[in-house]
Amino acid sequence: MFRKKKEVVGIDNGEKEKMVIGEWSNKSIDGKPLLADNLSGNLLKTQGFQGTICNVDDLEYLVRKINGEELPEVIEVKEDLRRLEFSLAACIQKLMPKDFEVFIDLIFRQAGYLRTNSIGGVQKDKDIELIAPVTGERILVQVKSATNLKQFQDYEDRFEEIDSSESYDKFYYVFHSPKLNLQSNMEKLEVWNLDKVAELAVSSGLVPWILNKIN
Repeated sequence: MFRKKKEVVGIDNGEKEKMVIGEWSNKSIDGKPLLADNLSGNLLKTQGFQGTICNVDDLEYLVRKINGEELPEVIEVKEDLRRLEFSLAACIQKLMPKDFEVFIDLIFRQAGYLRTNSIGGVQKDKDIELIAPVTGERILVQVKSATNLKQFQDYEDRFEEIDSSESYDKFYYVFHSPKLNLQSNMEKLEVWNLDKVAELAVSSGLVPWILNKIN
């Protein structure tokens, strides 16, 4: 996409042209790529146009996309989702430890992973082991309803030991209480706190499951 200058310039064959301001770009003003998957079908139908310049049916939509602006309806929905995640966080904290583990397992199942160990096993440091059937990726998830910095650091050390002897592609440390922002120096370790878990609960469609468990 590009912006045109107002001046019309004549060329030798009698046709006219307008110069663009700057250069052609496939990004919005704020630098985000304007991918076809994120554009409306009403705009994409102009792809079949054989000329250089054409009219656009929904010009307001196009201008918003170029300027990196969201529709008011989209903004409202995103705000509603944030409010839902905030409310859901308090519900997640009411889950019993075993229910919380099942809930985390369901999040990974929704993402296509298969569990390779049984729920309620007694194997130390290995709450949930999963594999991605298509890629073969193996992950290990440690679930703690409540945790603290010292316990987290202890598990970091344990994960390092496990990583040196077993083939896991990634480790996860998941908890909901208290609302900490734990950071790991281990490249393979990802930490999910209460905010992350609430966000994933909404995107995975598990809100009814949580409400049924605590109601």
